[in-house]
Amino acid sequence: MVRKAIASFRRHEQFPSEGTSLPGWIPGVGWSDQWSFWQQGYLRRGFFGV
Repeated sequence: MVRKAIASFRRHEQFPSEGTSLPGWIPGVGWSDQWSFWQQGYLRRGFFGV
């Protein structure tokens, strides 16, 4: 899923990008604007800008 999302982004934008999928137990993974969605029960999937 991450590879498809990054590939799609790169096809449509000429902006440098990196993508990864990390487990939630790694310190710092939850330090994003996605935290509030996770608290409401949404799946831990997201696309993060740099």
